[in-house]
Amino acid sequence: MDKINLYGKYNLVILILIVVFNQQSIAQYLTPRLTEKEVQSVIPILKSEIAGYSRFEGEQKTDRDRKRKLFEAFKSGKIDPLDWLKQHSKHVIAPSGAVYEPNVSRAVSIRGWDLPKDPEVPDLYYVLPTAIFTFGKEIPAINKYLLGKKITQESYKQFRENPFNMNDPSYKEIRSILEKTRTFYSGKGFSSDYSMDGYTVGFYPMDADEEISGTVWQVQIDLFDPLYPDVVRNSASHPMGPSIEIKAVDKLMEKVFQQADIKLGIEDSNIKASLKKAGITEDRYAEIKSALLIAREGSQNPEEEEPAAPDITPSTPEEKEAFRAVEQYREEIRAKKNNIRIYLKFKTELDPILDILQKYTGGKY
Repeated sequence: MDKINLYGKYNLVILILIVVFNQQSIAQYLTPRLTEKEVQSVIPILKSEIAGYSRFEGEQKTDRDRKRKLFEAFKSGKIDPLDWLKQHSKHVIAPSGAVYEPNVSRAVSIRGWDLPKDPEVPDLYYVLPTAIFTFGKEIPAINKYLLGKKITQESYKQFRENPFNMNDPSYKEIRSILEKTRTFYSGKGFSSDYSMDGYTVGFYPMDADEEISGTVWQVQIDLFDPLYPDVVRNSASHPMGPSIEIKAVDKLMEKVFQQADIKLGIEDSNIKASLKKAGITEDRYAEIKSALLIAREGSQNPEEEEPAAPDITPSTPEEKEAFRAVEQYREEIRAKKNNIRIYLKFKTELDPILDILQKYTGGKY
C-alpha cells in the first residue's frame, strides 16, 4: 500500500470517528437548507403569527382580570354564588327541604385562594361558581368520628376511605334521600342518573347541558380536606349527611367571560391562506422556523469547519457506508453555514420575530 493511499485511509478513519460522534444528532434531525426567496416570503407570515400570540396574551390577561374581579366579589360577599348561577341559568333549582349554605358555597367557589402562591407564576384566580345545599340531616351512618376534633391529613384520609357504615340502619335514609332527589330532577327535565359505584347522583338540564351540572352526595367528603383550610372552616356546621352541589360548567364560564377563540400558528385560517398563496406547505413552514432559530443560535458560536472529503475511492461496503455518512455530515455543515448567512442578511427583521417564537413555542413545531 503506497503512502498516499495509506494517508487517505487514515483520513477516512478520522472522518468516520467524527461522524460516529455526531451521528446520533444528525440522524435525529438534518437541518433544512433555506433560500433567501422563501425566507423573504415567510417574514410577513411570521409577523402575522406573532401578532396572534400577542392577541392571545392580551386575551389571557383580560380573562385573568375578569376572574379576579369575580373572585374578589365572592370573597368579599359582594356577590353570592347562588345569585350568580341563577342570573346566568334558569335551571338552578333544588327540591323542597334543601337548604342553601352561602358560606360553604362561597368557600368552595374560590377553593384554594389561601394556598401558598408560586412567585414565578402570574396571579391565577380559581373561581367556579358553586352552590351547596344540605338537607339538614346529621346521619349516624356517616363516620364523622374518623375526622377527629381537629382534621389532619391522616384523619381525612381515613374518613375519605371509609366515609359511611352501610350496616347502620340510618344508611337507608341516605339512600332514600338520593333516590327522591334523583326523581325530583328527572321530573324537572334533567338527565339524572347514579354514578357507576352508585354512591352519587349526577344531573344536568337536558336542554342546557352547557350551563350547569350537579351532584347529589351521600356525604360531600371534599369539604373536609385540610389542604383547603377556608373550606374546612366554613364547613364546620355542615351536617354530616346528603347534600347537593350545583356548579357552572366550562362552557358557561367561557360564555360569561366572552373568551375569544384565538387560533395560533398554522391553526389560524389567515396563516393557512398566506402559506397557500406563497406556495409553502405547513411542514415546510415549520422547517423554516426551526432552521432560522438554529441559524441564529449558530451565528453566535464559532463556525464549524467542513471536513475535506476522503481522498480515496471506497472499495468495501463498510467504506461506502462511511463515505455516505461523511457526506451527510458535510452537507449538514454546509446547510447550517448557508442558513446562518441568510439569517444574518435578514437579522434586523428576524430577531424580534424569533424572540417571540422562542418565548411561546420554545423552538418546537
